[in-house]
Amino acid sequence: MMLSTKEQQNQIESFAQEVLKGLSSNPKRIPSRYLYDATGDALFCQIMNLPEYYPAKCESEILDTFKEEIVRICCENKPFKLIDLGAGDASKTEILIRYFLKKDLDFEYIPIDISANALKLLKANLSFKYPGINIRCIQGDYNQVLQKLKEIKEQKLVLFLGSNLGNCDYRDSEWFLKKINDNLRRGDYLLLGLDLKKDPETIIRAYSDTQGITSRFNFNLLERMNRELGANFRTDLFRHYVNYDPVSGEVKSFLISRMAQSVYIGKLNKTFRFEQWEPMHTECSNKYDYSLITSLARESKFTIVKSFFDGNNYFTDTLWKK
Repeated sequence: MMLSTKEQQNQIESFAQEVLKGLSSNPKRIPSRYLYDATGDALFCQIMNLPEYYPAKCESEILDTFKEEIVRICCENKPFKLIDLGAGDASKTEILIRYFLKKDLDFEYIPIDISANALKLLKANLSFKYPGINIRCIQGDYNQVLQKLKEIKEQKLVLFLGSNLGNCDYRDSEWFLKKINDNLRRGDYLLLGLDLKKDPETIIRAYSDTQGITSRFNFNLLERMNRELGANFRTDLFRHYVNYDPVSGEVKSFLISRMAQSVYIGKLNKTFRFEQWEPMHTECSNKYDYSLITSLARESKFTIVKSFFDGNNYFTDTLWKK
């Protein structure tokens, strides 16, 4: 699915306005969704295969181990829509899709992602592997597409995997889950992937790998601003830094200016000043314990049906029902 020229221009304009807002704030910050373009998507696929990056492996283990039970609980013997929020390359979702097809279940797969490139690659890959699979891609951010869920009358199983919820703080997470609930019908299900609190060193290694792939993923944000917005960032004048707070469970990633410098962004016709060692926040990832998960479900008016865990209890996919 290719974006029209107008849609591409609108996306670049939105990106420019977010950059203007973020670099004018204190501290500086750019929303993490802008880490994902064609280059960012490819780098994140590499990250998921890194030995240090446990979340993808743990979640794949959970889905493969408990796929039969998930089907038995929520989508056996009736048509349903499999709605995948932030689908990415659908590598983990494919575990469920393959099993659904093997069981000859009646379903339509609806991947939703902000990245048109990711959706294009996803559809080509799955259509090649599983001829005849029913796929309907929806490109856009969650705020744009969530309201469309209520229009779907069939049973829904909504996936929000990969600990994507962890990119929001608690208040935003609660708001987002309430919004999902508001746009579901009674009896619909949400399968929510959440990363759990654990040894801080294990977490730090997952977000600051020895091969430097996560660093390149963050630096691509600067290169994207150069490509799309006419900026003149020099990546060698920044360093990637990660920290983890074991109390709040929050991982924060930054690009930190190594020296005092000015960066010009042509699209905005504006220069931004960075002081030496000034951070620009690029990404956050929150980790959860079970009391917080229970509270989130209660506040967003879901019922926890069952939570599934990997063998190390590093990660959970928790199944909720409206």
